[in-house]
Amino acid sequence: MSEIGYEMKETGSRMAADFLALSQEALACRTLGELMVSHNKLMEQASTNYFEGVNKLYGMMFNSWPNVAAPLREYSAAASDKMRKVMARNCRLEMSL
Repeated sequence: MSEIGYEMKETGSRMAADFLALSQEALACRTLGELMVSHNKLMEQASTNYFEGVNKLYGMMFNSWPNVAAPLREYSAAASDKMRKVMARNCRLEMSL
C-alpha cells in the first residue's frame, strides 16, 4: 500500500506544480482573451492530471487486490465453518429433544 500512498503524493505534487505554473501565467495576462486562454490551459491540464492519476491509482489498487482479498477470504471461510458447526450442533440438539 505504500506504493499507492507514494503515487497519491506524487500526483498531488504534480497537480500543485502545474496549477502554480499556470496560475503565474494567468497573472501575467494583459487582456481578457489571454486570461481565457490561460484558464482553458489550466482546466485542460487539471483534467488531464486528474484522469491520469486516477487511472494509475485504480490500476495499482486493482493489482494489489489479491493481496488484500486473501486474508478476507480466509476470515470468511473460518467464519462460515464456525457458523456451520454451530448450526449443526443446534440441529442435533433440537432433534434430541
